[in-house]
Amino acid sequence: MEKYNARGGMAVVLSPGTGEILAMATAPSFNPNAPAGAPMESRKNRSLTDSFEPGSTFKVFTLASALELGAVSATDRFFCENGSYRYAGRVIHDTHRYGWLTAPEVVKFSSNIGITKINERMDGNRFYDMIRAFGFGSRTGIELRGEVPGIAPSRRGFESRIRRATVAFGQGISVTPLQLAAGMAAVVNGGKVMKPYLVREIRDPEGKTVFRGEPRELRRVLSPKTSAQMREILGKVVEEDGTGTQARIKGFLVGGKTGTAQKVEPGSGRYSATKRTSSFIGFLPLNDPKLLILVVIDEPRGQVYGGVVAAPAFNQIAVKTAYYLGIQPTEAAALAVARPLRPSAPGRATPVSTARTAGAMVMPDLSGLSMGRVVDIMGGYSVKLSLAGSGVARAQTPAPGAVLVPGSECSVTFTAEPPMKIAAGKGAR
Repeated sequence: MEKYNARGGMAVVLSPGTGEILAMATAPSFNPNAPAGAPMESRKNRSLTDSFEPGSTFKVFTLASALELGAVSATDRFFCENGSYRYAGRVIHDTHRYGWLTAPEVVKFSSNIGITKINERMDGNRFYDMIRAFGFGSRTGIELRGEVPGIAPSRRGFESRIRRATVAFGQGISVTPLQLAAGMAAVVNGGKVMKPYLVREIRDPEGKTVFRGEPRELRRVLSPKTSAQMREILGKVVEEDGTGTQARIKGFLVGGKTGTAQKVEPGSGRYSATKRTSSFIGFLPLNDPKLLILVVIDEPRGQVYGGVVAAPAFNQIAVKTAYYLGIQPTEAAALAVARPLRPSAPGRATPVSTARTAGAMVMPDLSGLSMGRVVDIMGGYSVKLSLAGSGVARAQTPAPGAVLVPGSECSVTFTAEPPMKIAAGKGAR
């Protein structure tokens, strides 16, 4: 947000296979201990209460629907009119001048014209049914107050050719971040729409579990075959020449889609010439998704494209979350040095030396650091890292200051922090 002086931002992290919400964040935020001092806008969970036009992220659902309905195949080619296409009395534009693109390339390069032609292959009523089956236009039913259903076109409104075309590339439909994340989860998890849930379990004072959140499949919207096709297609978006290259993560195969949408001016109802919503929604590992992350940046300034503004934020969230959850790298080079990681309690850091002498690597002092911090630091060293225990680092091999040989083994043992001593006396509160 700060880098692009944006009005706000939202992020949703979930498990695509179960629908469990792992994290939701909204900015600007507020101090929950003093809510009266914050504006109402900052007190909302905008991932539930606000909807936005998704822009090009919605092309994922258009292509998935077309593949599922048998309207197109992955080898079909579409002429993208060199960037300008007169259609149903309007002119549809692409950011770049594309000629012939295959159906997967239409999504990879985010062609409005190509996705319009894919949309034309589908029966309008069946496409409408697919949109609703993904969950758009309905509340997800998550156990939080204030959720809105978004705005989906009516079936009658969908009879308009131009309305169907604009919805196909993400205009004329409004979604919440949670809806978009849940819908994308269905695209990549094998085709199942899962009900999002937040509470994993509730325990009573004696530690007995009195409630346990369970995954709940609402319906199947895609076949496993179509879902597998879409994962492969979305993996191409983050390739070197795709729109989402800045989402790439060393050691992981990633898939996703960029989005850049014009905002509607509340007063006039017209699209703004300057205000945009930039987004990236992605998942990893590519062929067995364990993590799905949506980042939405509201009204960035300077740069506006989702691949530039939101994809790097996805990258940062994904790297740290994957380490925290112990999700293993999928590329061979990273697998060679990977070790299972477990979450830890935060620790009080001590100064760490990361000096390198005459090209040699020197073992830093890791004592007192959390497991996440140790992983961050040692990620820059070509060593095999082994972690044990939880809490903060108490022992390490080699010792601080030892010269590290590339490929050597380093082990760190973690133990729980002792409780802090609170001094009582005059002035203590």
